[in-house]
Amino acid sequence: MNTLLAGLAVPLAVGGPAQAATPSSAPGERSESDQLEALYRKARHEPGTLTVYAGGDAYRGQDRIAQAFEQRFPGLDIDIKVDLSKDLVPRIDLELTRGGLMADIAHLQLSNDLERWRREGHLMKYRPLGWHAIHPRFKDDGHITGMSVIAFANVVRKDLHDQGKAPVEAHDYLRPEFKDKLVLTYPNDDDAVLWQFQQLIEKYGWEYLDRLRAQNPQWIRGTRPAANTVVSGARQATFTASSALAQPADSTVVFTLPRKDTFLSWAQSAAILKGARRPAAAKLYLSWLTSKEYQETMVSQFSVRTDVAPKEGWGTVFDYPNTDPTAFPTWLRDRAAVEKFRNEITFYLGLPKGDSPTKETFPDRP
Repeated sequence: MNTLLAGLAVPLAVGGPAQAATPSSAPGERSESDQLEALYRKARHEPGTLTVYAGGDAYRGQDRIAQAFEQRFPGLDIDIKVDLSKDLVPRIDLELTRGGLMADIAHLQLSNDLERWRREGHLMKYRPLGWHAIHPRFKDDGHITGMSVIAFANVVRKDLHDQGKAPVEAHDYLRPEFKDKLVLTYPNDDDAVLWQFQQLIEKYGWEYLDRLRAQNPQWIRGTRPAANTVVSGARQATFTASSALAQPADSTVVFTLPRKDTFLSWAQSAAILKGARRPAAAKLYLSWLTSKEYQETMVSQFSVRTDVAPKEGWGTVFDYPNTDPTAFPTWLRDRAAVEKFRNEITFYLGLPKGDSPTKETFPDRP
């Protein structure tokens, strides 16, 4: 049996609307490849480097994408600056207020701030290639576009998974054998993890967090560092991280979904800033991100497009009834409630300790 199948939440739906095939381009239109080439020709006339601000928690964590872009479009330079979304947002706000906007395009976890910038008139309206194939829940009128669907769930050691001993549901993390063997991202340092803890406490009460804290987990800044801690073998499991659905044969970890408990999923979204200095390159980049070729080869979890087949052994994100990819973005909009809960968690756990995992991204950071 495929080891990934054991971690699936439910049997996969067959033939549902989320899996319905959609042509890669409407009748009479040029192929996406031809359209990318046309955008590429325009972008080559722009001088300088395309600057992308990307939400994430690993320094140079988007180098794979940058290298693929420059290989796909020779002669174009790109600089993808990765930082925590909560730090990129005020940086962009300050650049917009004081002038000297550096970012041409941004993709962030904090969709509420993308929506605010749209209301304030800071975003360019642009519908990238494959617009018709992007699921309606992952796009607006053309200002904000989903680029990939990310899920946070169980990242566990493969040997534990193969032995049937890995944690799957929330209460599995409370088993005695996992004392001193878990790693968790500080929830008050990352809104996605904060949402996970809000859901746990809403379902199981603060007593669950008391018991989880008694397991003496390693608290860490960043979801990628949490996953890497499991990969290294320093800890055995986390639920506050993401990983590729299809792992290589020599991988030390497996990514699985709970069968009953809710898990987090959302579409990481992108938008071009209206003041972009390289608008043609930004349009090319966004169209490449949403193109079928990118969605099939570069997205490691779930595609935002309805015409891209899911990874082998998996369904689309809509095939899992214990997740709603619109719930987290909806929750983010009520900033008063979000900050109230963050303050409660901070009082309970204390402030996050340690340097930002992306501290080297901007040397000018105070």
